[in-house]
Amino acid sequence: MRKIMLVFCLLPLITWSQHTRHRLATYTDYLLYVPAKHHPSQILPLILSLHGSGERGDDLDRLALTGLPSLINNKDSFPFIVLSPVCPAGRDWDSQALLNLLDHIEDSLQVDKDRIYVTGYSLGGSSSGMEPFVLKKLSLCG
Repeated sequence: MRKIMLVFCLLPLITWSQHTRHRLATYTDYLLYVPAKHHPSQILPLILSLHGSGERGDDLDRLALTGLPSLINNKDSFPFIVLSPVCPAGRDWDSQALLNLLDHIEDSLQVDKDRIYVTGYSLGGSSSGMEPFVLKKLSLCG
């Protein structure tokens, strides 16, 4: 429990534009992008970016070289928080685990809850339309 609480305490301190690496004990490793000029009180939209089957595992360096993380790395002006989890090897995306991770980020940062977007490619694209995301009324792009 202490390990999770430590992660909760550290997330609001993120203010740079490079991806930062995190582990949420209940799910997976993930990259988190927050714009460099983001003020902690500023509310920003969030993109949940899901990768394809070839990036499953625990290699965040590999994840940072593909998809949306590769396009925004070191960009100061991308006006979104981007959450890019890595799906564990040999598994498919778990919608409940992703929603738990999303709830954790929403509780830790100033996220505009009316502007949360889910996108992905390959396995991530097909998973972006999972029923729990639709029921939560998130904007989808697969």
